[in-house]
Amino acid sequence: MLLVPIAWLMGTVVAVLSQLLTGLGLDRGKLNALAGKVAVPAFYVLTLAVVLVQAAEYTQPPSLLVGGEGDIRSREAKIISGYTQPNEKMAVWGWNTPLFVDTQLLQGTRDGHTHYHMSPIKLQDYYLDRYVLDLKRNEPKVVVETFQGYSALTFGADGRREFGLENYPRIYDYIKEHYELKADIDGKTRVFVRKPAGSSS
Repeated sequence: MLLVPIAWLMGTVVAVLSQLLTGLGLDRGKLNALAGKVAVPAFYVLTLAVVLVQAAEYTQPPSLLVGGEGDIRSREAKIISGYTQPNEKMAVWGWNTPLFVDTQLLQGTRDGHTHYHMSPIKLQDYYLDRYVLDLKRNEPKVVVETFQGYSALTFGADGRREFGLENYPRIYDYIKEHYELKADIDGKTRVFVRKPAGSSS
C-alpha cells in the first residue's frame, strides 16, 4: 500500500519547505498558520485520494453478488448448491461460515459454527442438545460437516477423526435417520441431504 510512503514524502516536503521559508526570513508563527490552513488539509485530501484509488483498484467484489463473470465459489459451495435452492436452510457441523454466503442458504441452527459443541467444555451437552432441537424444529435441507476453512485451523485438517459427527451419537443418530449422505468431498466435507417426508427409517 502506498499510504506510508506518500505520508513520509508529504512530511518530508513540508519539512523542507518549512526550512526553506524559514531561511528566507519568514516568521515561524506565520509558517505554522500557513501549514494549518493549507498543508494539513492538502495532506488529508491527497491521502484520501490515494486510499480511494487503491480501494477501487484492489477491491474486487464477489462476482456472485454483482453478477460478474465466472463462478468463484468454493467446490463445496457448488456441490451443496446442487441439492438446494437459495434461502433454504443449511446446518453446519464445523466452522466454515463463508458457505452460507456462497450457497445463499439460511442458517438451519442458531449457531453458524459448532466450535462450542465440539469442544469438551462444561456446557457441551447444552450445545449438543440445542443443536438437535434446532435440526428438529428447522428441518434444514442440508447438514454439512466441514473440516475446511476455519475448521481446519481450529480442529486440524484431519479433524473428522476426532470431531466428526460419529463422535457425537445424539446428533449423528438423528442425521442418519433423517438425512442421506450425498457427497464426501476430499475427506474434508460431507453433505447430508434431508430425506423426503415419510422416508425416514
